[in-house]
Amino acid sequence: KISINPPSIPALTSFQESISGLISGSAVSTVKTLVKYPLDTATVRLQMPNTQYTLQNLPKLFSGSFDGIVAPLLSNIPAGAVFFAVKDATKSALKNSHTGLPKWALTSAAVAMALPPYWLIRNPSEVVKTRIQVRADGYYEGMSTI
Repeated sequence: KISINPPSIPALTSFQESISGLISGSAVSTVKTLVKYPLDTATVRLQMPNTQYTLQNLPKLFSGSFDGIVAPLLSNIPAGAVFFAVKDATKSALKNSHTGLPKWALTSAAVAMALPPYWLIRNPSEVVKTRIQVRADGYYEGMSTI
């Protein structure tokens, strides 16, 4: 038998993990926003009281589903990038510090560190996005192209 040992891959530094997370977080956030936005728009419209939107009129419910998508993209992409960059860097730093914590604890701690900056970036745009989706007075006019 001939056994060939694969070359060992050096571990990534915390900085490299952060850059990797930044890029992957941007990509994930972009795809997620583009896929979920029309469904989120329909959901928000159905939840509003005294609205013209119903499940019996799907074309009306989904009309303009992508109106205002630029605003969430402009916040979700950096928010996702920051979340994954902080999470990956924190997890790498904790792993390299040899704390002896189990993997689930490292991941939980890293996610806990990444959530505050994520929501600091994302929350303001969520308010604006919801108001655009329901075509609230003062928010929809002029925003449909954004």
